[in-house]
Amino acid sequence: MSKLDELIKYDITTAAIEKMREEFLTLEVKGFDDTENYKLCHKARMTVRSHRLAIEERRKELKADSIAFGRKVDTAAKDIKVQLEEIESHLQAQQDIIDNEKARVKREAEELRRQHIQDRVTALAQVGVHVLEGIVAEWSEEEFNDTIVEATNAFEAKRAKEEADQAELAKLRAEQAEKDAELEKQKAENKKLQDEIIAKQQAEIDEKNRQIAAEAQAKADREAEAQRIADEAEEEKQRIADEEAAVKEKADAAAAKKVADKKLYEAIKKAFPTIEECWVEIARLKKGESK
Repeated sequence: MSKLDELIKYDITTAAIEKMREEFLTLEVKGFDDTENYKLCHKARMTVRSHRLAIEERRKELKADSIAFGRKVDTAAKDIKVQLEEIESHLQAQQDIIDNEKARVKREAEELRRQHIQDRVTALAQVGVHVLEGIVAEWSEEEFNDTIVEATNAFEAKRAKEEADQAELAKLRAEQAEKDAELEKQKAENKKLQDEIIAKQQAEIDEKNRQIAAEAQAKADREAEAQRIADEAEEEKQRIADEEAAVKEKADAAAAKKVADKKLYEAIKKAFPTIEECWVEIARLKKGESK
């Protein structure tokens, strides 16, 4: 056992804890009314609690000196570290003079290398060749120069052909545009001529329709006039017939009256053959009227 183990001692042993484990972990409350086991559990818990609190107090007691010692150790170490770090920082600064310059030179060299590779990639891309940076980086100057010359020649030849093709295409388009313009002109002239013919035909149709309408109107006017004359003649005929009927009716009435008056005269003459008899009848009628 070490000296440290001898210093770290508590009032309870592992054997005592094992004994409490065997004795207390078998305790059980059987139900709501099992007050006996409840009391046993409470008593046992208080025993365990008292040991636990005693252990905590002993822990604080043992650790108090060690905490103060640890603080003293940290303070002494900190003072020494400050002095050593001052010397170390000076030495590191002196080394950084060379190390930083080496790093700067290395960065510049790396940047120049990357820029050189990027320039190669850009140059190749400008002549239509696209290559990964990793591949271009492996080429020697001779390989790159051969590649760029070959690519440039091919690019210029292709561009010359494309320009020639574009010129030919532009020429064909100009010719087609001229043909299209001529065709449009011809279409416009044909349309104008067609419109004139249609307009002339429409004018003739309109004039013919006007003449037909005029003739139809004249015929209608003539028929209307004939109908008016016929209607007037019919009305005159009816008027004459009405007048003749009125004259005849008047003559018939006069004749009938004349016949009636003659019959009445003959009847009176027969009833009153003498003048005296007539006067007597007249006097009688007068008397009757006065009544």
